[in-house]
Amino acid sequence: MIAELECFLEHPEGSLEFYVQRGMYHTGKSLYQKAVDDFTEALSLPDTDPEVYYHRALCRERTGDISGAREDLQRFLDSDPSSSYKRRMAEQILERLN
Repeated sequence: MIAELECFLEHPEGSLEFYVQRGMYHTGKSLYQKAVDDFTEALSLPDTDPEVYYHRALCRERTGDISGAREDLQRFLDSDPSSSYKRRMAEQILERLN
């Protein structure tokens, strides 16, 4: 348990990395609403990687917020020009949700 907590506690509380890592921790524990809250905090900070939209979308889907998941997937796709694995997954998930 301590090792799992260290992933986000090694970053200053309130920092972008803290919220992203804590969101990933909550996702791994199936605490999806807490993860959505963490990713939302991360997205409110400057210089957030668009990939955070992808992670929040997956959690929003798990909480039943399909509309929010669609929005986040579209934001991720609009802001990530690469043809990465996550981009292909986002396109497939978005297609399924529509």
